[in-house]
Amino acid sequence: MGTYWMLAICLVIWAISAVSPMCRDSADCAPDGCCTVANMPYPTPTCNRYRAEGDTCNPSNKAFNASSSAPDGSPWYKATNVFSNICPCAPGLTCSSGKCTRV
Repeated sequence: MGTYWMLAICLVIWAISAVSPMCRDSADCAPDGCCTVANMPYPTPTCNRYRAEGDTCNPSNKAFNASSSAPDGSPWYKATNVFSNICPCAPGLTCSSGKCTRV
């Protein structure tokens, strides 16, 4: 059964990386984005775009360091300067009342 889990996890990683590049730090991403980690089992850090004006945002979403382990206990990933689920607002914008607005 362990082989099937690893195959399933590899397929998920492949599917995610086909859409968003994997990252280990926000510096790995394009200048218009950051590295995010989803709140789910065995997440894979991926590059996403900064939130645009009018997009929803989370004012408490600050960069942090993260790590996770695979089901067998082996290291899954270790990342620095990542954000939870979504990137913050783009430069020049601020998160006010849950929306990205001009500073």
